[in-house]
Amino acid sequence: MRSEFPTLVSYTRFVALMPSALPAMCLYLHGRFGRATGVAFIDSTPLSVCHNRRIG
Repeated sequence: MRSEFPTLVSYTRFVALMPSALPAMCLYLHGRFGRATGVAFIDSTPLSVCHNRRIG
């Protein structure tokens, strides 16, 4: 899918760029979080497991 993403960097370059992008990402996420309301939602979707011994 190189034609769809012509400016995409390689994995090695992406890993090298991640530390410089971390502060900006933290600031963005901090701005996107809303005020805490004390209301929590719990997902009760069952998870399928390979074997019964792995249920725990």
